[in-house]
Amino acid sequence: MNGFTIISISIISIIISGQVLFFDSIIADELGLGGDGASTLIFLAIAGLSVASPVIFYIRKGES
Repeated sequence: MNGFTIISISIISIIISGQVLFFDSIIADELGLGGDGASTLIFLAIAGLSVASPVIFYIRKGES
């Protein structure tokens, strides 16, 4: 695994989870349901891990 792969996977993960959150909001709005906070928290967790992954990769690569 190289840095480009790690960054690419992180960006794709953020984009896909953002789209799922957006479409979930649209479906909840169309059905007249209330949104849930869990989806937002899951998106934030995915985004946080996706940002941390390249940082940890480059820190560990610099140590060796």
